[in-house]
Amino acid sequence: TLTLDKEAKRQITIESTSDISTRPERPSEPVETLSDAIPEHEWWRLYINPQDHETAIERFPHDPGSYYDHDKSPGFQQTMVAAYHDVLGTREGVDKRVDAAEYERMHQLVTRNFPDEAKAKLRWSDQGATNHPLSPIGVREEVLAEEIAGRPLVHDMARHDWNSRQDINPITIIDRQTYGNPTLRTNHGEGRTPELVDAVFDRYRREIAEAGGNGDRKLAAIARAVRAVHILHPFTDANTRLAVQLLMPKLMLQQGFRPAVPEGAPRYFSGGYSVAQIVDALRHAQHRSEQMGARAEFDRAVRSGSTEAGEAAMRRLTNALNAGTSEWGGGPKLRGSNTAEAIAGLPDD
Repeated sequence: TLTLDKEAKRQITIESTSDISTRPERPSEPVETLSDAIPEHEWWRLYINPQDHETAIERFPHDPGSYYDHDKSPGFQQTMVAAYHDVLGTREGVDKRVDAAEYERMHQLVTRNFPDEAKAKLRWSDQGATNHPLSPIGVREEVLAEEIAGRPLVHDMARHDWNSRQDINPITIIDRQTYGNPTLRTNHGEGRTPELVDAVFDRYRREIAEAGGNGDRKLAAIARAVRAVHILHPFTDANTRLAVQLLMPKLMLQQGFRPAVPEGAPRYFSGGYSVAQIVDALRHAQHRSEQMGARAEFDRAVRSGSTEAGEAAMRRLTNALNAGTSEWGGGPKLRGSNTAEAIAGLPDD
């Protein structure tokens, strides 16, 4: 079975798979809304996957955010910008409590560009199994040990003990047969998806309360919530744009962080990466996003010929390259030099 003792779970939690060290970030002005953190003309960096940024800039230098509109998702940019204004544009929107009802409303916002026929097929995943790709590197033990509302988040049928009479009732199942490649298949139970979503966010709020002023533990709570709700796949479609491109920036803003999306974000939240690894990826993404944004602003200032704009852009670029932090606000000060230890709440040096 998948039962782990407390010490095993603790070792999984504090496992450090990266040699990335974190450092205290420079004091900054409070980040209240998305516009406080990132100028609106750079919002596209959140809703266009980072691995597509260079292509988007190359193909549409004056409007990189329209990249997917020209591909297979017309109206995507307008839909996401409108969702950002609604959910992230005011402090009231940022602070609005997320539960199943609000998450469903957010889902409706990010699917406005869906054709009517596709919209008609959108539903909670408890009305039938929803399948989504498994992380190429499999599922980590800490994910197999994770429970939501007293149920295993993921169960690997290849490791199932068929001699056991224990009713495990997993939320998702690793399916290696149906499609030829491993997938995660939902097993919520009829009418159960909203209560599972509520359980994810109830846990998130408890972990945030317990984190106090520890920035890494706050990021860990965000990472665990986004990973869980993405694996859970509450809806039949648009789960990634909802969880990774709207929910995650919202939770980061709530806790005072500059929002960022890691390169290859969907794979980070599909079960193959530890919370510590996701936290490190978020920190890298914050730094990388600020550096790219600073370079873009500097290029625009040079083209404009404005001395004042050029000096401000140079200061921002220098700060980004030297310190890896944002003048718009990078989040609460980190505690400790090891991300995994900070997450586990171990004593700081």
